[in-house]
Amino acid sequence: MDQAHHEDRASLIYLRVDELTLDTRNPRLVTAAAPSQKSLLRQLYEQESLDELAQSFVDNGYFAEEPLVVVKENGEWVVVEGNRRLATLKLLLDESLRADLKVDGWPELSIAQRDRIVEVPCVKYDNREEVFPFLGFRHITGAKKWAPFQKARFIAQLIDAGRSLDEVEDLIGDNSQTVKKLYQDYIVFNQIKTELDMPERPIRDRFSLLEVTLGQRPIKAFLGIPKTLPKQATDKLVPEEKLDALEEVVGWVFGTPSRAPILLESRAISNRLAPVLASSEATDRLRSTGDLESAYEYSAGEKEFLLKKIQSAERAIRDVSGLVSVYLEDPDVVRGVSRLIQLAQGLEKLVDEL
Repeated sequence: MDQAHHEDRASLIYLRVDELTLDTRNPRLVTAAAPSQKSLLRQLYEQESLDELAQSFVDNGYFAEEPLVVVKENGEWVVVEGNRRLATLKLLLDESLRADLKVDGWPELSIAQRDRIVEVPCVKYDNREEVFPFLGFRHITGAKKWAPFQKARFIAQLIDAGRSLDEVEDLIGDNSQTVKKLYQDYIVFNQIKTELDMPERPIRDRFSLLEVTLGQRPIKAFLGIPKTLPKQATDKLVPEEKLDALEEVVGWVFGTPSRAPILLESRAISNRLAPVLASSEATDRLRSTGDLESAYEYSAGEKEFLLKKIQSAERAIRDVSGLVSVYLEDPDVVRGVSRLIQLAQGLEKLVDEL
């Protein structure tokens, strides 16, 4: 975008903090259907570490180099970029609001300090659509990146607003299919939220695990998700008949209220869970035992599992043979060797009967 075009669409103005409202559609904020300004303030205070920002404003005032980005919607100035800063300003300027939200330890402002932050610089855009290129570049491909869930939610908002996936890719300068991957992940997340009776917060908070999970072809095949990334808007990627499978995968990766996840680390998704779900025998083993390592041993098939166990047994018996002569007078060792002999004889009898 050239500078002249940018200036045509946006202009710098100064607005009072009490004129500004938090953005109910901000991808950073997970909200109810119709959140109040107070609930958004509470969420930002509890989750976004406003204390350090508050002290900076008290010491230095508001930096003109970091203007808020605003649009006018339904007669109100809505801050579409800078909600964390706006929340801090509102709390600093309103003692009763701090008391209501139980904000402790914040300084009282002198008249001079208050005067430096009561009115702040804002870049005004004519509408929200014009801000999207800036937000997409800044928070998806730029320096101040959002968390994975926030990126995915922003992309879904753009698609829901009528843009195509290709247009969104052009909008934010994405040439690595990040937009399509995040959109795929968000659609599956939304299916989990709306079609399964499972808590969404563990998935939202560890959204990167869902990214890794849906990046594995065997897992996508297990869930009935198309191999290729979505090329157009959709509200469903996991077919109805695979929702039970989706519930299983979510339980294995994120756990359930009554059961911990089976993964000890994220790389187990690609090097353990994906191979397991590529094998029906290994998947059945995982379902029956809940043990990912045990199931992985079946991932090459039951015959290969058996051959590996035979090889392990052979190695163990060779080790025993090299040491047993030293302990032939030990009754525990003698009993242990006797059990091995009985097992070997039982196997020999099975082979003879074939």
